[in-house]
Amino acid sequence: MFDVTSMVAQIAGGGSADLTMGLRTPSESLCHSDSSGNNCQWKKFDSGSISSSDRPFLSIEYNTTPNTPGGLFTNGSPFLYSNGQIPCNANANYVNDATPAMHANVSDADDTGSSQPQPLTATFRWAGPASSGSVSDGGRTPGSGNTTLATSASVPSGKLADGDSVTWSVVANDGIVNGAASATCHLTIDTTPVTVTPGITSTDGLYPPGGSVPTTPVGTPGAFTLDPGTTTDVAGYLYGLNASTPWKFVAASGTGNTAAVAIVPPVVGDNNLAVQIVGRGGNLGPVQTYDVITGHGTTGSVHLAQYHMNVTGGTTVFDTAGGGHDGKAAGTFSWVGGHTGTSGDDALHFDSSSPSGYAVTQEPVVDTRFGYTVSAWVKLDDNAALYHVLTQDGVTSEAFALEYLKGNDRWSFSVAESDATSPVIDHALSDAAPRVGVWTHLVGVFCADPSCLAPGDTAPGRLYLYVDTGSGLTLQASQPTFSSPWLSTGGLEFGRGKFNGSEANYLNGTVDEVHAYWGDPCPQPAAAPAASTCSIP
Repeated sequence: MFDVTSMVAQIAGGGSADLTMGLRTPSESLCHSDSSGNNCQWKKFDSGSISSSDRPFLSIEYNTTPNTPGGLFTNGSPFLYSNGQIPCNANANYVNDATPAMHANVSDADDTGSSQPQPLTATFRWAGPASSGSVSDGGRTPGSGNTTLATSASVPSGKLADGDSVTWSVVANDGIVNGAASATCHLTIDTTPVTVTPGITSTDGLYPPGGSVPTTPVGTPGAFTLDPGTTTDVAGYLYGLNASTPWKFVAASGTGNTAAVAIVPPVVGDNNLAVQIVGRGGNLGPVQTYDVITGHGTTGSVHLAQYHMNVTGGTTVFDTAGGGHDGKAAGTFSWVGGHTGTSGDDALHFDSSSPSGYAVTQEPVVDTRFGYTVSAWVKLDDNAALYHVLTQDGVTSEAFALEYLKGNDRWSFSVAESDATSPVIDHALSDAAPRVGVWTHLVGVFCADPSCLAPGDTAPGRLYLYVDTGSGLTLQASQPTFSSPWLSTGGLEFGRGKFNGSEANYLNGTVDEVHAYWGDPCPQPAAAPAASTCSIP
């Protein structure tokens, strides 16, 4: 076998269409002895006299230069960059890591549809003010059915320091040749911690600091301004209401790096507003709290949250009532057509198979110690098990549930009498059995004051369930008393509940148009046993 790569490359590089090659001995005068003692033999290369398998041939393996790498990003703060991915551009792009992780997708046209794909390697070249270098990842093929190889590498420890401006790019190699270099990405290292707490001001004065004398009714929206105090290292703020950890991000803006947020406090009395600064690189500052104190009205209702479900993708379940109680879907779920069947009306379908689908808010939406109303449209896929449609968690048990009770074969608005293991549960049951595959509107009411009780009813509290399968919401006959309310501090759950400390009773079905109210927006029942209709969306 003869290696003629350089010859073929030279001819091809020169643009020639033909290549002629021959074989000859190194020297006609140089002879070697054969087995019979003759020391000089005539040499002839005659391909016509040998078998086809031994005939000489020219084998050329073509190689395509690897493609320019794409999909470039650096790991960054999930609050400041979508999916925690810093895009590749010429901006400052602050990152709170002195060993930033760089990512790129590499590919080669030779690997597309090839039965013998080439291993690809990405070489990341970085440069800071005091040092530079390269790190590689790869040496493997994209894998069956893939056309690109995801690669990543980190700048070695000790090479970069706080405040450094860094650039990086990447080239792909197929074991033969390098491809073109990628675009250049820019970073700024910011590892200095944020040590300042933010300022929190009730902009409209509805919830003054201290708030020892509550004058603003629960559920009244309040405007707040967040400021960076004495620091200039601020990209935004995380805040949360009645949540153990601030979670919702709002960007800072203007010369003062402030942010305006609206708060709808759902708890009667003290609502804990927690805020912390997010630095330019994503460093989190200490948490500052503010007491948002509300009063307790005795009549009427306040719309606390609404979830139209009118999205077609992603994981966020948006609260469009203005309170910011967004939820997040997880497990096996999908966005499907909503209960009206019209274009643009969507709903959230859950599957109880592993991993079971559900959605949950970061914080409670209703104060379960006082009167409240919750509603949802639901369509069951089957009636094979106990299914929860809408609940709000405590530590051990859910406080309430709109649910399908398999044992009773009825819809139920159920409430637990305590946040304990195997609590006593009271049920307001539907008059008729649910119909699988039929959109049904459920409204559960905990009536805790005389304004929503039927005339002459002296119960300390009563549970109402309204059901609509197409002809309007109608109050069901089962109306048990309930006198043991307690405050649940967990999130609003869609498609599952909590029992004995564990999430359970995942839904096989679809949920749409969820609403939560303080108080009771339905008309006062006419008489006991109460009969009424309601017009919640």
